[in-house]
Amino acid sequence: QELGKKLSEELPNLALPKKYITIPEFPRMGSGKTDFRTLTDMVRGIEDKT
Repeated sequence: QELGKKLSEELPNLALPKKYITIPEFPRMGSGKTDFRTLTDMVRGIEDKT
């Protein structure tokens, strides 16, 4: 909620996200890079629950 308020002070309404999802940490591959496939699956799983 605090993040949304701060962003609304800085960004135009069109640039504000409709929804925020909190995750404990970004999934990483063995190389240390962000694992976007797993991240996408995590977000889809969270969205399915809502």
